[in-house]
Amino acid sequence: MALDNEHADYGSILSRLLEDENPNISNYVQEFTQPLSYAIQHGDDDSSPESYLWDMWNQVVSIAKRTPHADQSSLVDAIAAIQKLPPPKKGNGTECIVWSMRVWDDLPIFGAKMREIWDEEYTNDAFVNLNAFAARLTSHPPFPPVRALDFSLYAIWKIREVLEAPERSQPTPRAVEEANVWFIYAAEVLWKLSKDEKTFDGRMARPGEGFKERDWTGFSVERWRIWSQRLEMVKGYVEEGRVDSEIMKKARGKMREVEEAG
Repeated sequence: MALDNEHADYGSILSRLLEDENPNISNYVQEFTQPLSYAIQHGDDDSSPESYLWDMWNQVVSIAKRTPHADQSSLVDAIAAIQKLPPPKKGNGTECIVWSMRVWDDLPIFGAKMREIWDEEYTNDAFVNLNAFAARLTSHPPFPPVRALDFSLYAIWKIREVLEAPERSQPTPRAVEEANVWFIYAAEVLWKLSKDEKTFDGRMARPGEGFKERDWTGFSVERWRIWSQRLEMVKGYVEEGRVDSEIMKKARGKMREVEEAG
């Protein structure tokens, strides 16, 4: 018999997934999604899927915040696998739609949850881990990123804060690390988006305060080059011991690697 949402222990499932040295992603995904899939197929309350989804994504984000970014692979693979699940049908044979999005194809409410937590205040490595999680999802095959897993705009927000600030400003060491994980885990995708000149509506991807005269509305090779140059300017943080030297080294290495690959 299926568990209802009240008794589904989503956090425990995800913790076991991350502790498993050789996880069967499919099995964990089935266990994680089964309460909602069952409710959709056997329930008659159209509003219930939303509460399931909020609870599920709350646990995903909570786990991602606490998990060191180097150890997030299985969690990212699980989210990508959920997005590929066949959509569960209601008892009358129709698809389940939440907020005009299909379960599971569009991962309804997941994007809203990610956006919600992006403006919170963080005093530890949680936001480094969350940026890495978003970067890993964005870089998960195929390319271009699946819309439900595309957080490339978030990359611009974070990199803009650190590498497009006025030269006299001093980004915090943690903010530098938050920007660097985007290059470590998603450099190839960000470079391709730069070459493709992907844009966003309005001023969402506007330039930072140090480059207000530019007319950027998204990614571009020009913008990428400036990021590369400005990253060199903050390397003094490494010399002062304020930023993990390995993180900075990996970020620069990934940028050079994708550029040289063409």
